[in-house]
Amino acid sequence: PPPFDMLRWLAANLLAVPSGARQASYRVRPQGGAWREDPAWEQELSGDEAIAACKRLAEFVGAANQLVIITGAGISTSAGIPDYRGKAGSYRTGHQPVSHGDFTGKESARQRYWQRSVVGFEMFNQSPPTPAHDVLTKWTRAGRVRRIITQNVDGLHQRSGADCVTDLHGRIDRVICLKCKATSSRSSLQGRLKEANEHFIERALQEGGKQQPDGDFQFDDECGGDFNVCTCSECGGILKPDVTFFGDNVPKDRVDMCMADVNSADAVLVIGSTLSVYSAFRFVQHAARLEKPIAVVNLGETRSERSGHPVLKINMKCDEAMVICDGLLK
Repeated sequence: PPPFDMLRWLAANLLAVPSGARQASYRVRPQGGAWREDPAWEQELSGDEAIAACKRLAEFVGAANQLVIITGAGISTSAGIPDYRGKAGSYRTGHQPVSHGDFTGKESARQRYWQRSVVGFEMFNQSPPTPAHDVLTKWTRAGRVRRIITQNVDGLHQRSGADCVTDLHGRIDRVICLKCKATSSRSSLQGRLKEANEHFIERALQEGGKQQPDGDFQFDDECGGDFNVCTCSECGGILKPDVTFFGDNVPKDRVDMCMADVNSADAVLVIGSTLSVYSAFRFVQHAARLEKPIAVVNLGETRSERSGHPVLKINMKCDEAMVICDGLLK
C-alpha cells in the first residue's frame, strides 16, 4: 500500500499491542550517559509514541543532504534470514559459524561448510528484500543516501535496486578461488555441488534441520563425511564463498572507502545492527569523533549506546520504523 496507508495501518496495529508488551527508547542520549542506569531508555511504546519516535527519525533524515547508512542482520530477518545476536539469534542456541582459520586450514571444515551450505543456500537465495530495504532504495534514488554500508552478505539491497552499496563482509552469491583468485557465481557452484552429491538436499531435508544465518543450515543430526566438495574449475584450487569469515579482516581499501564516505556525509544512520562487530562499529566511532549526528534503529541495545556516543535511538522493528519514517518525510 502507499506509504501513508501503511502508516495508518502500522499505527492502528501498534496501538493494539497489550500494555507492557513492547519497550522503546527514542530520546537523544547525552554524551557519556550510563546506559543501564538510565530508566528513560526503557519505556512503554504506544502507537502514539512510535509515531513520535519516527517523527524524530524523519527530522533526522530530512536534515541530512547525504546520509551514510549502516545495516545489519536485523534489516533482513523479516525476509526469513536468521540473525546471530537478536532475541531469537542463532548464538542463543549454540550455533557456531565456521572461522576463516578452520575453513582455510582443515579439509573437514570445508566439507562441513559446503555440506551445510548446499542446503542453506537454496532457501537463502530465495529471500526477498524487505520493506526497509525498499525504503532505503527509494531514498538512494531520491539522492538522500551517499552510501549504504551493509554487514550482510545477502545482496538484498542490490536486489531491491540500490546501487550505492558497499558489501563490507562480501557477498554469499560469489565464490573465489584461494589459489588463482578467479571469481564465479555461487549459483553455478550450487549446480556443480548438487550434481556431485545427487539427492543430498532431499535426504538432508527429510532428516530435518534449521536455517541459520548467512546461508548456513544446521542438521538435526550431523551428516557424516560422505559429501563431495568441488574445486576451482580453472586451477583445481580451494573454493571459498567471497565473504569475510569470522577471524578474517575486511580488506583495507574497502574500509578506507567507507571512512571517506563517513567523512563526507552529513549524518550516519544505523539500521538493524547491534554494532557488536568492530568492523562496522568503527564507522560509528569515527562519526562520533567528527561530531556528526548518529541515529540507530534496532530492537535492543547496541554498542553505540553502551559506548556513550550521543545517538537518537529508535527501539523498533526495522520495517515498522522505516516505513513510518518514510511516510513522514517531507
